[in-house]
Amino acid sequence: MKLFEKGELKLLWPFYLSNLIESIFLIWMVFYIIYFKQMGLTFFQISSFLAVYSFLVIIFEVPTGAIADIFGRKFSVVLGLIFSGFLFILIALFKDYYTLLGLWAFLGITTTLMSGADQALVIEHLNRNKRKDLIYDYYIKDGSIMGAGLIFSGIIGAFLVKYFGLEIIWWSGGASMIFGAFFIFSFVDEGFKRKKIKIIEQIKETWTYSKFSISYGIKNKVLLFIILAGFFTVISTSLSSMIAWQPLLVNLGFEVYWLGYFMSLSGLIMVFVPFLSKPLLKTIKSEKNYLAILLSTLFLITLFIIIVPNWEVAVLIFCLMIIPFELIHPVRSKFSQHHTPSKYRASITSSMTMIMGIGGTIGALVAGYLMDIIGPKMTIFFSAFFLIPAIIFYLMIKEK
Repeated sequence: MKLFEKGELKLLWPFYLSNLIESIFLIWMVFYIIYFKQMGLTFFQISSFLAVYSFLVIIFEVPTGAIADIFGRKFSVVLGLIFSGFLFILIALFKDYYTLLGLWAFLGITTTLMSGADQALVIEHLNRNKRKDLIYDYYIKDGSIMGAGLIFSGIIGAFLVKYFGLEIIWWSGGASMIFGAFFIFSFVDEGFKRKKIKIIEQIKETWTYSKFSISYGIKNKVLLFIILAGFFTVISTSLSSMIAWQPLLVNLGFEVYWLGYFMSLSGLIMVFVPFLSKPLLKTIKSEKNYLAILLSTLFLITLFIIIVPNWEVAVLIFCLMIIPFELIHPVRSKFSQHHTPSKYRASITSSMTMIMGIGGTIGALVAGYLMDIIGPKMTIFFSAFFLIPAIIFYLMIKEK
């Protein structure tokens, strides 16, 4: 089996390299909660950064999407990477809560310059070069490259934090985004032709399609249950995300810089586990039962956090939680797309993304509130119960 198809690297190496560099220096994700906590911020204040970020990603998805339509996908992606890179550097320079909140708000806006446009840039680049056959290969390799990058990210992150302190996570993250923008800008020929776009009309049209897709989703019971199951799953994973795991491990005696090695272990699992979803689905056969079983498994594993005696057992539980979560993702995406009419796929998918974003915003705020009151261990334990309605909704689906 060939690792790369003929001509694949020639066309896609800038994207692969950019993604690898970004993921290698994604070390801020595994240290940022501890960084802000050491500044004296509460968990709720820290979670508000994530909430305002998620909220503004939803709000500005359409207006910033117009920038990609007017000036090109490449321009939008490069601009988003550069702005985000400099915002990361600014986060390292300021300590005031409200200033940081504002920076995270701007970070949410700049993220929308890249979301969607980066994938569209790849697809258009392949279509322009008459290599549609490489689109599926790109999606497979992109996920594997992300996992491989996280393995190196953890090791590099542990070294940098140990010898340069936690502040280095923002400098390295910002620099990696700016370098990633350089590769996209210098080596990708988009062949873009500027279009005349009326932003107000585009927003109105998008709003009309959004209302239709929401109405369609409510009437289509299968799609409605899929969306509701995803909504509760997102809330649950937001509660049991790194916002809770970072302080829990440190409270159990985990050295702060060891969090880097923890990230490497997570990346290693993420590289291989998704490939097991295909044979497992063949065994279970039903996609809705597959998703319900794996969510039930995740629910049971999460409950064990209540009796964790030390960081060694906590790491084991986290690794076990990653397995069903990574097995769920590819099948859930396939399942939802299977029940989405191709004619309305774009608008319905955008609405689903918006609803999941709302769930993530709610989950982040609830997580911060609970952690200040009951601590990270109980917050993770509590997150499991949001999986129960998700399991029920999947089991309620009656497929034709």
